[in-house]
Amino acid sequence: MSDDEEVEYEVEAVLKRKDFERLLEEALASNAKFTPASIEEGRSKHSKYAYLVHWKGFPIEERTWEPESNVKNCAALQKFKDEHSMPHGHQKFEKKYGSAVWRNLGLASEKVIGYKYLMTSEEVQEKKLKKQQLANRDEIEKEKSKEKPRERMVTPRGSRSNFEKEEEE
Repeated sequence: MSDDEEVEYEVEAVLKRKDFERLLEEALASNAKFTPASIEEGRSKHSKYAYLVHWKGFPIEERTWEPESNVKNCAALQKFKDEHSMPHGHQKFEKKYGSAVWRNLGLASEKVIGYKYLMTSEEVQEKKLKKQQLANRDEIEKEKSKEKPRERMVTPRGSRSNFEKEEEE
């Protein structure tokens, strides 16, 4: 495949839903990466919700938050809505953000550390559990490897150690 060919992305799963405005606030606070095209293009109508999308064949780090308008005809979104008893219609709201918001989103995204915002709550819990298990295992290993304190040898008064005798000779 050449560099100018577009990669076909396929949604494997929709994992989470967040209010568009709330996610935008988190992104502006550098707690998530979210750069909806509707803001870049200066539109005033936006999807009411954004969804955490896992792309087929890509790792967690490549997940993205997508406005509903980007995935509204996707089977994975319909399945997510069914599982969470949500209406199937595409809900929108009106608000004009201005170009400064787009610029600030770009600056804030450079400060985002890690990819925890791309994980489900179950994945975060699992990661914490694994980290705790590793810490516990390391602590047990550390305890096992500790040497017992050496007993201090005391030389009776008046007698000399072999080392002292060798030094005299």
